[in-house]
Amino acid sequence: MNQMEASTKGPNIIPERQEIEKTFQEYMVNLGLKIEDISGKVLDIGAGEAFFAKYIEEHNLSKQIVSLDESTEGNFIHKKGAVRGSAELLPFKDGEFDIVISHASVPRALYLELTRENGEELKSKLFAVLKEMLRVVRPGGQVRFGPIAEGKSYKIFYDFKKILDEVLDELNKSDDVTATTVQLGEVEYINEVTGNLKDNESYMIISKLEKPKVEE
Repeated sequence: MNQMEASTKGPNIIPERQEIEKTFQEYMVNLGLKIEDISGKVLDIGAGEAFFAKYIEEHNLSKQIVSLDESTEGNFIHKKGAVRGSAELLPFKDGEFDIVISHASVPRALYLELTRENGEELKSKLFAVLKEMLRVVRPGGQVRFGPIAEGKSYKIFYDFKKILDEVLDELNKSDDVTATTVQLGEVEYINEVTGNLKDNESYMIISKLEKPKVEE
């Protein structure tokens, strides 16, 4: 059976190899990653099927990668480097990782929280989650997460981005943290009810400085 024949078996089934490679490319593009960024010890929060880690291990790209997810599925916890847990209370030591990443996970989960909690509660939770991610990053390391929609398409995206910007402003007041937003460009969201909607997306880099900021 050739690859084309295999891809037609069953509804919308993507062979695992294609999914692994697709996931790796999405992480690298949507988080602005270079190979050298992931060469050390990496924590992937909300790792899902841990396809990003699988690609990295197969190509020996990192010193070590740990995949964290809240999944209760039996197969996740048996995967190499898999840890079951939450971003709100990471089961790791201070400064354990060179980089912490979250692709379409922490942002997406917190979008959903916005529909259940008021803005101040969400802001407090988001700040706590990002501080926890920073806790497990070594000085000189980074936290990266995204993609985040700017909010032209849906009001919930706009509301979340506004809260996120406020949290990043707070983090930037810290002596040992620098938070920046990097634009990815325009994307199109498929919506069969209203018609497809366009929006701009970005990702966030939060750097944990080795030395305190010097006021100019």
